[in-house]
Amino acid sequence: MGILDILKRQSSSSSSSSSTSSSSSSSSSSRSLSSSANVRRGSRRSVPKGHIAVYVGQMERKRFIVPISFLSNPMFLELLQLAEEEFGYNPPQGALTIPCHEHDFIAVIASHLTS
Repeated sequence: MGILDILKRQSSSSSSSSSTSSSSSSSSSSRSLSSSANVRRGSRRSVPKGHIAVYVGQMERKRFIVPISFLSNPMFLELLQLAEEEFGYNPPQGALTIPCHEHDFIAVIASHLTS
């Protein structure tokens, strides 16, 4: 199962009847996440208590700091399963790496924040 399957299932199970295009909703999700204290791009600084660092991307990877509460989100857990399938327990950067596009990751995280 790929990230697109996860996102399709999320959008089909959503009770929202919004007619917004996916590109505009993705950009609005990006804007709301960039100002959110729940998810942020991190530098190589330490990770705050109650959070984990994840690298997201297929070629160029970006680091995000997410609350550990995301570990209870079924879609986030599916992303972790994708990471395990691709990298096993030996990720390329020595840290948790999720092999999906940044905008797809943000869409999954945004759905968690709005639910």
